[in-house]
Amino acid sequence: MQDTLTKVTAYDILGVAPTAPQRDVHSALRKLALDWHPDRVPSWRRGEATLRFQSIMDAYNKLRTVEARKAYDDALALTTRGKRRVAAANSNAGNDNVPLATRARAWLKALETVFWPIRKQR
Repeated sequence: MQDTLTKVTAYDILGVAPTAPQRDVHSALRKLALDWHPDRVPSWRRGEATLRFQSIMDAYNKLRTVEARKAYDDALALTTRGKRRVAAANSNAGNDNVPLATRARAWLKALETVFWPIRKQR
């Protein structure tokens, strides 16, 4: 079975390079948190903002410290080699193996599909 999910890394969500220093990771979090905090967006955009903010915080928690970042990079290296992808495809655990960022992107796509025509009319 082929893996049809797109792998979105914590680096992609925060918009930083994997070689970026910790201060760049932290500044990216601050910028994105200000842009996507659910209390700072219009009410019609709160659902999307909540999902994005959750994925931003999840990504930052993976890269927050040097130790956590090293553990994440090691896990990411295993995933890109395919060892974890095969295990995820063969398990019957349902959505437990799907990363939060991937689930959030699916929800955002669903929201855009449903609400984009409504937003265009405003």
